[in-house]
Order: sequence, then C-alpha cells, then structure tokens
Amino acid sequence: MQKESSSHELIADYYSQHFDELCGYIRRRLRNDFCSEDIAQDVFMRLLAADKLIIPATLPALVYKTANHLLIDRQRRFHHRCQYEKVSRWEKDWSYSGESVYSTQEIIEWMERGMARLTASESHVYRIHIFDGMKVSDICKVTQIKYKSVEAKLGKARKEMRRFLRPLAV
Repeated sequence: MQKESSSHELIADYYSQHFDELCGYIRRRLRNDFCSEDIAQDVFMRLLAADKLIIPATLPALVYKTANHLLIDRQRRFHHRCQYEKVSRWEKDWSYSGESVYSTQEIIEWMERGMARLTASESHVYRIHIFDGMKVSDICKVTQIKYKSVEAKLGKARKEMRRFLRPLAV
C-alpha cells in the first residue's frame, strides 16, 4: 500500500509541475488546442490506474510514451471513422430507383460492346476469365498459351474494359 501511495504522489507531483509542458507537446502533435488538455489528463489517469512500478527516473519517458500511444489511438480511430463516414455517405447518396439500376441484359450488352474492341485473343482470355471464372493458370492449360502471355492479355483487356465501362459507374 505504501508503494502505491508513493507512486501516486510521484505522479501527482509530476502532473502539477509538467502538465502545461505535456499539453504543449500534445498540441504541437495535434496542431490544435481543443483536445490537448483532455489527452494530457488521460495520460495521467492511465498512469494512476497502472499497476507498474513507477520511479522518478522512468516517469518522464512513461508519460510521453503513454501520450504517444493515446495520440496514435486517436489518429487510428479518426481514420476508421472517416472510412465509415465515406461508406455511409456513399450509401446515402445511392439511389435505388429503377432509373439508376441497369438490368443484367444491359450490362451484358455493354460488356459485349467493350469486348468487341479487344483483339481476338484478349477477348477470348477475358471471356474465359469473367464468364467461366478461370484463373490465369487454368486459362493457360485450356488455351495452350504461356502464363506471362495470358497475364499480359488479361491485363490489357481489363484496362480497356474499365475504360470502356467507366461511364456506367457514374
């Protein structure tokens, strides 16, 4: 119990002496003033809740290490929230009206037009890949074409088809 209270006193002394310094460090890392005091407070709350042996020599490093971890966690949560909001915004903007959805027949017609623009071998490889679901290695066995050649033909076909089908996505 004595060890725990001395650890708490050590953290409290460090808090009163270096709180503004830690806030400044966090403020520089965040580039804003809004959350720096909250994060600095969280640093000291975590240290008080920790069951580790804290001595005066290791306390400054522990404080800044904890602050860095909190900043990284905050950045990670922010990134995930942005990704979620992007998906949510996309779902809200998506219209389910009959005018915006293409029928299967229309999509197949567009694909046929796009494949007509390809060379015969590219079209053949692309058809096998898309409609039969074959991998490059399987296409090599069926068509007796070298692996790298099939990869190149499929790559060119995909690129051309993406370019041709791009207006449908808008």
